[in-house]
Amino acid sequence: MMASYRVGFVMDPMEKIHVEDDTSVALMLESQRRGWDVYYLLLGGLFVQSQEATGRGLPVRVDLRSGFEITGPATTFPLRELDAVFIRKEPPFDMDYVFSTYILELAASDTFMVNHPKGLRDANEKLFILNFPEIIPPTCVAKEPAILKSFLASV
Repeated sequence: MMASYRVGFVMDPMEKIHVEDDTSVALMLESQRRGWDVYYLLLGGLFVQSQEATGRGLPVRVDLRSGFEITGPATTFPLRELDAVFIRKEPPFDMDYVFSTYILELAASDTFMVNHPKGLRDANEKLFILNFPEIIPPTCVAKEPAILKSFLASV
């Protein structure tokens, strides 16, 4: 008999997810196939209570044709009660996102984190490549369009 696990997915709002081609949904489907309990969490449902990382999540099932099905009431639980947390939130990388990584990091010693919160916070997708100058082309990371245009003209 296969062990039953409880896995959480920190994701975008359900209405923004395209179930037919979302990789998080593929991970959820495989979790379901294995008989695991799947919980859906939003950033706003993460908090710290009595020094413990906690989440408010919904038990869900997902189907490629019908989308998400909420299978029970929202419940609040210490994140350490989950066997794994898949951090699958899409950008923006804003302060809500940063704060959520600190909350999730509090649970990382007790719960396996897929996409570790410290790594997500520290290895910015735009700047991390600068740690490898020997293997990258000439690079400019800027917000100001004039700086980017000038850089493009120079390469």
